[in-house]
Amino acid sequence: MNYETRCPYCVRSLPECRAAAVCDLPAGYEQRTQSVPPVWVMSAGFSGHGKSTFWSDMAILLENLGEAVPGFLSNYMAHQPTQDFIKAARYRVRNHQQESATLNTRPEPLFFELNHLPIKAGSPAVTGRTLVIFDAAGELFTSAGGESEKLNFLPSVSTVWLLVSLKDLESGSEPVTISELFYSLQSTLQKLGSENGPTRFVVVFTKADLLSDSLPESVIRYLLDDPLQSLIRNSATVLRGFSVENYLKEAAKISADLEAFAVEQPGGRQFVNLLRRKGVDVSFCAVVTSGAPENEHGACRVLDPLFWTLLHAPKTEPELNRRFTLVVDNHEAGASSSLQSVMQTFRNLLSRRGRTSVYTLGNAVAGQSPHSAVAASCRPALIGPILERISKDELVLVLTARQILDLPDFRNSEWRERMLVCSPVEFQDDPWPQTMLISSQQDCEIAVSRLIRPAVEAN
Repeated sequence: MNYETRCPYCVRSLPECRAAAVCDLPAGYEQRTQSVPPVWVMSAGFSGHGKSTFWSDMAILLENLGEAVPGFLSNYMAHQPTQDFIKAARYRVRNHQQESATLNTRPEPLFFELNHLPIKAGSPAVTGRTLVIFDAAGELFTSAGGESEKLNFLPSVSTVWLLVSLKDLESGSEPVTISELFYSLQSTLQKLGSENGPTRFVVVFTKADLLSDSLPESVIRYLLDDPLQSLIRNSATVLRGFSVENYLKEAAKISADLEAFAVEQPGGRQFVNLLRRKGVDVSFCAVVTSGAPENEHGACRVLDPLFWTLLHAPKTEPELNRRFTLVVDNHEAGASSSLQSVMQTFRNLLSRRGRTSVYTLGNAVAGQSPHSAVAASCRPALIGPILERISKDELVLVLTARQILDLPDFRNSEWRERMLVCSPVEFQDDPWPQTMLISSQQDCEIAVSRLIRPAVEAN
């Protein structure tokens, strides 16, 4: 999975997106996601299986969750499409209407910022976690990757919610099974040329009220005992000491019961085997939405998929334990004041993303001030002594205006994908495949994104 923050529209890194000046991101999105990576979620499901109504209920529940969890606040980040979606959801819930079908276009991302939500018991509440939602039209999953260009964001999505109405599969005009939804996703990823993709799936059985004659009794009791279901009407009992981790303890047992239930459905065993063989994390949920007027229970367990996602969401970037090595040139031919300014920019950018050690080119001792002129002119431009000293899992960024003499020796080594050479001048010979010209702070941000991206995707 890619932890580097990307634009939900063009899917480029945010510095690259900003340089192109095309996408209209919510104000403050980049600032909010610098220290806490956003969580990208896509819903996948066939037409008529309740995806859009489910998302409407979830939006209203998030808006009202502060009634049950003191201090919680959901913010829409001044994003007009998200605000319009919320207004429409309020109207639908108030009038017991079902949501209209999702348009068969590239999904418009919706943005929610979650504040003061306790995830793990005894830990500080999460603040500023940004949730980016893609509600993809069901028509996009009726053929094997047929409209992959509308799902270009899929390789960067961390979690997919597979929303399936077993009742609609049973009564549908076409004989399809749950497995075909997963095959469609895999085909889309292949057409997009990506071997990576979501690392977590949440299987959501929608319209669970229509399965009361076949669902395990434990699941039915769990649905009816939802302490948050009255939030759809903006009322709930305050849950003292609430945490997502504690809430999901019972949900974990229900997930196991639902997995066993899924295996018994047509194509279910194949579906579960596909997920397990893929090696992704999987949870199972059942939900009841408020769409049908005859539903007396409100929205039951609609927040469970979100809670599973947040519990396993990427940690903040400093907690990812990345290790960087910044190598700077202190030679009189390369230590201009502008280069020293760029060095400080790189140091700040890398330090925000992990532990950073600083070396001077030609000196295998870390931590010495790059501004020191001691013996600088005597040091040859050699990178080997530094690479031999540091750990093989570090990411290396080299800033120099000189040719590095021994760089060709490492061209076919493991450092090929883990080291980026940056320079304010263009070298006549290009001895290193990862080389970049630097002339501004924006270039520095793009360089750091470029350095991080291959290593993250390799993991």
